[in-house]
Amino acid sequence: MKEKITELLSQNIREYLEEIEDSQIEINDDFVILGNHLFDSFDIVAILSTFEADLNDEYGVNITLSNEKAMSIKNSPYLNVNSLVKYAMMVIDEN
Repeated sequence: MKEKITELLSQNIREYLEEIEDSQIEINDDFVILGNHLFDSFDIVAILSTFEADLNDEYGVNITLSNEKAMSIKNSPYLNVNSLVKYAMMVIDEN
């Protein structure tokens, strides 16, 4: 499950980067999302929205990753690919 979710998120980021920057950037578990100079807050929201839709398509769950719960977590789930994938898995498991 983790590999598939990581693949979905990486694909979303890669597609977004192709539109704004450079498709040669390596996207791995440590790729920074929140605080990356390539993204502003609107970009992050767009990536999250597409990611949520892909998770819904793949797993049949209607989840929201940008909510008050996520904002209140001490270590933000939006820091990097790995943290967002872990958070997505937790939210999927709760549904």
